Amino acid sequence: MADAPDDIGQAPGASVDEFLGTNPGGSWRRWIRWLSIGPAAIVLIVLVGRFVSGGLATEYATEPVARVDIPLRLFGSGRLQPVAVHMVDAGQQDGVIREIAVEDEQPVSEGDILARLDQAPLREAIEQARQLLDTRQAALGKAQAAKADIDGRLALYQRVRRQSGGSVPSNREMAAAQDTAKRASDAVDAAQVEVASARTALGEREARLASADIRSPIAGVIARRFVTVGQSIASTPGRHLFAIAEPYTRLRLEIATDRGQALRLREAHPARAIVIAASGKAVSVPIVRVAETIAAPRPARGLPTRASAATMPVGIALELGNPGAALRVGTTVTVQLDLGLRRDVLVVPDSALRFGRASDAARAPGEVHGEAVYVTGSEGTPQRIPVTRGGSDGRNSEVASDMLKPGMRVITGLR
Repeated sequence: MADAPDDIGQAPGASVDEFLGTNPGGSWRRWIRWLSIGPAAIVLIVLVGRFVSGGLATEYATEPVARVDIPLRLFGSGRLQPVAVHMVDAGQQDGVIREIAVEDEQPVSEGDILARLDQAPLREAIEQARQLLDTRQAALGKAQAAKADIDGRLALYQRVRRQSGGSVPSNREMAAAQDTAKRASDAVDAAQVEVASARTALGEREARLASADIRSPIAGVIARRFVTVGQSIASTPGRHLFAIAEPYTRLRLEIATDRGQALRLREAHPARAIVIAASGKAVSVPIVRVAETIAAPRPARGLPTRASAATMPVGIALELGNPGAALRVGTTVTVQLDLGLRRDVLVVPDSALRFGRASDAARAPGEVHGEAVYVTGSEGTPQRIPVTRGGSDGRNSEVASDMLKPGMRVITGLR
């Protein structure tokens, strides 16, 4: 697996999604927004009247802080996409689609016929071009014959003039003969140009007939068809007829995470990923390449920005092997990446961190900064303890804090 690039925020072009009519990036962008906005919405509904205002007595669900070994995992969801898509254009072809020879999702080899144009107009155009070429060749023959006759007469005039010492033919007669020979030569040259032009036109029309079968330039899978039977196409630059995805032996998956997890992924270099379908079926596949794709979006208006550099959202693009075609393009899946084992570290439930973010979001902007968990104080009131979050196994996260000790109970929600 290749190393992920050092710079975060490099976004590849989005042409594939536009041509396929999909927006696979939307799911993880919505995930990022909920990462920032979801807890705030929860706290505004549930906690504002009970926790912040100190009104009604509140009972909290708690779990103990522990010091344990924790296997770090990165989870994410997204839609499986082709690694790359190639466009088949009209090129120099003009005509009407008579037949489409492929279906969507059909595998094709290089050179396979994708569609056929109506050949009747092409054959008629070829016959017209041949007739024109015959006519111009005949005209060239006549011009050449006339030139040969005129050149012979000029040669006779020149021989007689030498024999007569220049007295016969007269200068006027010689000039007229030379002028006629010049016009005959020019006529032959013009006829030759006309013949060459007609021959070129015939060749072009024969080439169009030969290319009336539109063929696949690569081996791959038909991702989308842009034409229908009976549709007229023109040799317009950028006019797409088919989208052909690279073979589905490799697929692309974009997921959302944070900068800290992205760095751990870069350090761990996992060789395989577990891909879980909506049905719950899981398959282990090789990781071909990992790349960071986007930087964090701007926070929603009116929401405080308290995320540390490690928790700023980023996108990850995974290129996954697909042995046996176990994965299908277009399906939404969850991926699990193992990032190694952390030994003897302080851990809290992920729900405690979510409760902390929700509680912080209810405070005045600028009042608190960074991640935190809440514990119940001596009088049963929540007490904020700042923490630095590390990796997660999907349920618990490693944290660092001078104030948090094993055995303390962190608030995970309301009873």
